[in-house]
Amino acid sequence: LFGYATMQRHYTVGLRRDGTLELRKRTSEKPGEVLASRQIADAVPGEWHRVEVRVAGGDIEVNFDGEPVLALTDANPHREGRIGWD
Repeated sequence: LFGYATMQRHYTVGLRRDGTLELRKRTSEKPGEVLASRQIADAVPGEWHRVEVRVAGGDIEVNFDGEPVLALTDANPHREGRIGWD
């Protein structure tokens, strides 16, 4: 969870049970829009993994276990907010 301002305005990165890593953006207009996703071959849900998120303006990069896996530019980014873990 990052860019958290409210329950209606934040980003999340999550690993689905099928091994798909998803980057989602929540807004009041689009609750849970998938911005990017990728199947991670060696991802095992329920095991520990290292996830890194780098944000600069609208540029978002996600690394999974040290490997770059997602990169995109959000044309209308959340520019402020907190981070959290679940």
